[in-house]
Amino acid sequence: MALGNNAKKSLGRGLSSLLPENPKDQSLEGFKFLEITKIHPNPYQPRNDISPNSVLELSESIKEKGVIMPLVVVPKEGTEEFILAAGERRLQASKLAGFTEVPVVVKIMTSQEMAEAALIENIHRKDLNPIEEGYAYFRLFEEFEMSYDEIGKKISKSNSYVEGKIKLTELPKIIQNAIIVGDISENHGKALLTLQEEKAMVAALKLIIRNNLNIKRTEELVRQIKSESETYKKSLHPSPTLEWEQKYKYVKDEITQSTGWDINLRRNKKNGGSVMINFGSDDELLNIYKKLTGKE
Repeated sequence: MALGNNAKKSLGRGLSSLLPENPKDQSLEGFKFLEITKIHPNPYQPRNDISPNSVLELSESIKEKGVIMPLVVVPKEGTEEFILAAGERRLQASKLAGFTEVPVVVKIMTSQEMAEAALIENIHRKDLNPIEEGYAYFRLFEEFEMSYDEIGKKISKSNSYVEGKIKLTELPKIIQNAIIVGDISENHGKALLTLQEEKAMVAALKLIIRNNLNIKRTEELVRQIKSESETYKKSLHPSPTLEWEQKYKYVKDEITQSTGWDINLRRNKKNGGSVMINFGSDDELLNIYKKLTGKE
């Protein structure tokens, strides 16, 4: 269905900020209603997936109130069609609501400006997961040769923030997917990056998920893997001993917390093992003896 007069009146107060102050070509730029079939996706859209529930909720609102904020589109050179610069969710929701046309603001934009518009819209809405965000920044850095500082200023973030997100794109795909679905956090991913070798990172990922390791314990695991022998690094699979020590690390931590003793757990070749109590002086040894035996 087309938009009615009521819907056309409900464009909201944000329209004036989207209209160009000094149009380069009055015949091209400006506000209009446009057939949805003439709008093509933004090739620089950083978001891979849009929540169906959020689109459904917005479509119900659009049925009732119309499209409050116009989409931003760019003329497709040599045609009467347009490329979407900002408003992907609004466009999908309008289609779902049965609309055949939507309010748009036509702007003349470069490819870089289109990429920036799509990124900034999603960042402000917090619609991007950390991996999508990282790839969006990487594209601005690689394709448009923007510095981390320039990207940061566009989104009101520090260059170290931008660098940290881009670093996530260096992770193996399996770890990126684990971050996307929420099996681990991006901080887990950053800790795994320091292992450098892909198979070592994937092996550590399995331990993190299996044992539900928090960030602190993940960092300890990474340090332990780094200190392992060359045999471990060549095999690139978690040793049974390492996995067992991580599984029962909470035992070591709680004994240390309740007694104040520095202990280590050791697994033997069968099913047993040992609890080793470390001490730094003869006095500490005598204190351990007294606590264990009850003797003075």
